[in-house]
Amino acid sequence: MDSPSQEPQNYRPATRQPLHTFTTIKTHLLRALTETGLKDLDNKDVPLPASPSEIQFGRAVNILDPNAGFTLGEWEQQEVVAEEDDGLEEETGKKKGKGRPPKKDVEEGR
Repeated sequence: MDSPSQEPQNYRPATRQPLHTFTTIKTHLLRALTETGLKDLDNKDVPLPASPSEIQFGRAVNILDPNAGFTLGEWEQQEVVAEEDDGLEEETGKKKGKGRPPKKDVEEGR
Protein backbone atom coordinates (compact mmCIF):
# COMPACT_ATOMS: atom_id res chain seq x y z
CA MET A 1 0.00 0.00 0.00
CA ASP A 2 1.23 3.50 -0.84
CA SER A 3 2.17 5.74 2.01
CA PRO A 4 -0.09 8.80 2.53
CA SER A 5 2.70 11.19 1.54
CA GLN A 6 3.01 9.68 -1.94
CA GLU A 7 0.75 10.94 -4.67
CA PRO A 8 -0.49 8.73 -7.52
CA GLN A 9 1.49 9.06 -10.73
CA ASN A 10 -1.46 10.53 -12.61
CA TYR A 11 -2.15 13.15 -9.89
CA ARG A 12 -2.45 16.71 -11.11
CA PRO A 13 -3.04 19.54 -8.64
CA ALA A 14 -6.21 21.47 -9.29
CA THR A 15 -5.73 24.65 -11.28
CA ARG A 16 -7.42 27.74 -9.97
CA GLN A 17 -10.22 28.74 -12.28
CA PRO A 18 -12.47 31.70 -11.61
CA LEU A 19 -15.88 30.79 -10.27
CA HIS A 20 -17.57 33.42 -12.45
CA THR A 21 -16.66 35.57 -15.42
CA PHE A 22 -16.59 39.35 -15.07
CA THR A 23 -19.64 39.49 -17.34
CA THR A 24 -21.57 37.31 -14.89
CA ILE A 25 -20.35 39.35 -11.91
CA LYS A 26 -21.40 42.61 -13.59
CA THR A 27 -24.84 41.17 -14.38
CA HIS A 28 -25.39 40.10 -10.76
CA LEU A 29 -24.05 43.42 -9.45
CA LEU A 30 -26.37 45.49 -11.64
CA ARG A 31 -29.33 43.33 -10.67
CA ALA A 32 -28.52 43.73 -6.95
CA LEU A 33 -28.04 47.50 -7.25
CA THR A 34 -31.31 47.81 -9.14
CA GLU A 35 -33.21 45.76 -6.56
CA THR A 36 -31.88 47.81 -3.62
CA GLY A 37 -33.20 51.12 -4.94
CA LEU A 38 -29.86 52.83 -4.35
CA LYS A 39 -30.16 56.41 -3.01
CA ASP A 40 -27.61 59.19 -2.48
CA LEU A 41 -27.22 61.29 0.70
CA ASP A 42 -30.04 63.59 -0.43
CA ASN A 43 -32.34 60.54 -0.77
CA LYS A 44 -32.41 60.83 -4.56
CA ASP A 45 -32.15 57.81 -6.84
CA VAL A 46 -28.62 57.06 -8.00
CA PRO A 47 -28.53 56.64 -11.79
CA LEU A 48 -27.43 53.15 -12.78
CA PRO A 49 -26.11 51.89 -16.11
CA ALA A 50 -28.64 50.50 -18.55
CA SER A 51 -26.60 47.35 -19.16
CA PRO A 52 -23.96 45.30 -17.31
CA SER A 53 -21.48 45.97 -20.13
CA GLU A 54 -21.41 49.63 -19.06
CA ILE A 55 -19.94 48.69 -15.65
CA GLN A 56 -16.16 48.88 -15.35
CA PHE A 57 -14.02 47.63 -12.47
CA GLY A 58 -10.82 49.31 -11.43
CA ARG A 59 -8.30 49.80 -8.66
CA ALA A 60 -7.76 52.82 -6.45
CA VAL A 61 -4.68 54.87 -7.38
CA ASN A 62 -4.12 55.40 -3.65
CA ILE A 63 -5.97 52.98 -1.38
CA LEU A 64 -5.80 55.51 1.46
CA ASP A 65 -7.31 58.32 -0.64
CA PRO A 66 -10.23 57.34 -2.88
CA ASN A 67 -10.42 60.94 -4.14
CA ALA A 68 -7.12 60.31 -5.96
CA GLY A 69 -9.09 58.33 -8.52
CA PHE A 70 -9.04 54.88 -9.99
CA THR A 71 -7.27 53.07 -12.81
CA LEU A 72 -9.07 50.66 -15.07
CA GLY A 73 -8.32 47.04 -14.16
CA GLU A 74 -6.10 45.12 -16.57
CA TRP A 75 -8.92 42.62 -17.07
CA GLU A 76 -11.12 45.49 -18.34
CA GLN A 77 -8.40 46.63 -20.74
CA GLN A 78 -8.21 43.10 -22.16
CA GLU A 79 -11.94 43.23 -22.92
CA VAL A 80 -11.51 46.59 -24.68
CA VAL A 81 -8.65 45.20 -26.80
CA ALA A 82 -10.74 42.12 -27.63
CA GLU A 83 -13.64 44.32 -28.72
CA GLU A 84 -11.30 46.39 -30.91
CA ASP A 85 -9.87 43.21 -32.46
CA ASP A 86 -13.39 41.98 -33.19
CA GLY A 87 -14.13 45.23 -35.00
CA LEU A 88 -11.01 44.81 -37.13
CA GLU A 89 -12.09 41.35 -38.18
CA GLU A 90 -15.61 42.49 -39.05
CA GLU A 91 -14.41 45.44 -41.13
CA THR A 92 -11.60 43.77 -43.07
CA GLY A 93 -12.35 40.07 -42.78
CA LYS A 94 -8.85 39.59 -41.36
CA LYS A 95 -7.73 38.79 -37.86
CA LYS A 96 -5.03 40.74 -36.09
CA GLY A 97 -1.78 38.75 -35.98
CA LYS A 98 -0.56 37.47 -32.64
CA GLY A 99 2.82 36.38 -31.40
CA ARG A 100 4.97 37.96 -34.08
CA PRO A 101 7.01 41.09 -33.49
CA PRO A 102 6.69 43.78 -36.16
CA LYS A 103 9.09 43.32 -39.07
CA LYS A 104 10.93 46.52 -38.15
CA ASP A 105 11.73 45.14 -34.66
CA VAL A 106 13.08 41.87 -36.12
CA GLU A 107 15.36 43.74 -38.52
CA GLU A 108 16.73 45.89 -35.68
CA GLY A 109 17.44 42.78 -33.59
CA ARG A 110 14.88 43.37 -30.87
